[in-house]
Amino acid sequence: MPDAGSTPATSSNYKEMFYINYKFNNTTGNETLDEAETINEARRLLSEYNVADPYGDYWISDRCCKNWK
Repeated sequence: MPDAGSTPATSSNYKEMFYINYKFNNTTGNETLDEAETINEARRLLSEYNVADPYGDYWISDRCCKNWK
């Protein structure tokens, strides 16, 4: 049961974001590079990152890294 002060996530107050995360092939750790409001925008950004750096590993996630601000 939620706290009295908490607001449940509904379509009116919850905004889903998509994040472009990155990991270079030979390093540990992940980094969030960008965010998008729609999945289509996230796919376009992912395509641009893959063209710019074909050696990195990029993916779309619904979670950002902990140091993303």
